[in-house]
Amino acid sequence: LRERVGDSLQLARHFLVEFGQRYRKSGLAFTPAAEAALVSHSWPGNVRELRNLVEQAVLFVSGANIGPGDLLLPRSPEARSAEQTAPGGVMSADARGSALERVEREMLAQALALTGGNVSRAARELGISRDTLRYRMEKYGIGAATTGH
Repeated sequence: LRERVGDSLQLARHFLVEFGQRYRKSGLAFTPAAEAALVSHSWPGNVRELRNLVEQAVLFVSGANIGPGDLLLPRSPEARSAEQTAPGGVMSADARGSALERVEREMLAQALALTGGNVSRAARELGISRDTLRYRMEKYGIGAATTGH
């Protein structure tokens, strides 16, 4: 992606459609500012990094428009340095990423607890497929012991 700048936006749009369908969120779109952020990002990782970033945005966006703040793009080294010295304890991009994972894990565990460990019901409550919930449970190590069953 780093070498093929134009591909990042095209791939991001593809992933937006894919995850919009998977999580039953229709009409999602990137704002022009979000598209500019996607194009200007250096993409040191691979396509999986972009895919994960778009999936997280789809999962947590509350409306139909995904802005640059919804993307949780890592900051440049200069921005990270400024954040670390900024008053008010601004969270670094890495800390936001791990915080996002904690929130997602808590949401999954809570939905499972509320449904008595019923994966199908928990998935419906979360608005995701049963397969997606099973994948996430495996990813975060949530199993029968976590749900009380």
